[in-house]
Amino acid sequence: MFKLGDALSPEQLSALLHLAGINQVGQVVLLKMMVRFPAATRWWEPWFAGYGGAPDFELFRLRLLGWHESNFTAHGRHLWPASREQSQQRFLAARSWADLFTAS
Repeated sequence: MFKLGDALSPEQLSALLHLAGINQVGQVVLLKMMVRFPAATRWWEPWFAGYGGAPDFELFRLRLLGWHESNFTAHGRHLWPASREQSQQRFLAARSWADLFTAS
């Protein structure tokens, strides 16, 4: 298992990506959507529908915990102002898709 602040190895992250049902291309699209659209738009609903339904929420939530901070800030720090620790704390507390996809 890992602790808050630890990064997953590429192999661990790949396994979680597979379990969560989102491939690497989907991950890139997801990150772009997360940083560019407010959660209030519920942008993920049609996106998940296009993939045949939402992935398992808990597995997906755990997957986000392993993403490095640079994944979220690659499109500009202003789009994802939260630190890695702040993001992980929010992901741990999240109980809905909107909780997960709120950028600050």
